[in-house]
Amino acid sequence: MTHDFESHQEMEHLSENLVAMFEKGKWDIKRIQRKSEIILLQSILNMTSSMGMVYGGSIAEGTDIEGSDHDYMLIDPGIHVVGDADEKRDLKGHVFLMREDGHRPCYPSLQLVSKDDSYHGLINALGGIETFLHEVKDGTQYLSSERFVRALQDATTDIKMSDKTIRGHGPCTTFVVKKGSEIHEYDAVCTIPSKTWPKEADEWINRPRPNGWPTPEVIQKVVQAGCTLVPLGNPSSENRHIEWRISSLLGERELMWRLNNCQYYCFITLKYILKMHLDKLFPDKISTFHMKTILFWISEEQGLEYWREENIVQ
Repeated sequence: MTHDFESHQEMEHLSENLVAMFEKGKWDIKRIQRKSEIILLQSILNMTSSMGMVYGGSIAEGTDIEGSDHDYMLIDPGIHVVGDADEKRDLKGHVFLMREDGHRPCYPSLQLVSKDDSYHGLINALGGIETFLHEVKDGTQYLSSERFVRALQDATTDIKMSDKTIRGHGPCTTFVVKKGSEIHEYDAVCTIPSKTWPKEADEWINRPRPNGWPTPEVIQKVVQAGCTLVPLGNPSSENRHIEWRISSLLGERELMWRLNNCQYYCFITLKYILKMHLDKLFPDKISTFHMKTILFWISEEQGLEYWREENIVQ
């Protein structure tokens, strides 16, 4: 009993020290400032550019540490994805129907519903919508993720800059920038927005949450944010060239912004453990996404009462 009490006291003391270090580094203020900066910057860019832009990952969450990636998502507002062909009314641009049947969950195909020849966006700049359509035996046409990535990477790798290196990295284009002795990497991916909520994710909306996290208000915001479709098919699928991966980056960002300080400090601590130790022991086996998923699950199972600063080490 005495040993348990002393052990509990020691963990509380370690928790206090860890929280004090975060507060000294003003991490709590950094998170609030970063959120407001991201929202403002996105609003300005979206008003002044024909392309939408979303900042994701650590740069948007205020959890960036040394070695963190900077993720940017470009969104073509002239391409629409709907869950029902009747939803195409009043939409300007090219409209595609999300087809999930016959595909692995989260890897739908996008069937052409209608084209808009008056639209002049990214697709047109890269060669026109016809360049990216793949027709199957029954005459149905699908948007090819494979051709989309190839065209984007061909276009960007032709850019020559003395202080930057550009390379393809899966569906992303990675910009490696030298700033003095420092090297920074920025991943940019062009995506297609969809307000259609994936069928596989219905359970996330409706499952019981006896501990109240996230709240119904936050759940609604995540659903309203919708998802984006990244040009990457299931590697084991014979139809991977016309499959797109559903990304929940917008929803994840909303959940990260709703963490309390204890959850936030815990996640940053996990990132440091990953970067400084686990990456060396298990290269390319554990990612920040795994850490984030664990944090979300425990937050649902335990509720906010569990997430107190004196418990952060425990």
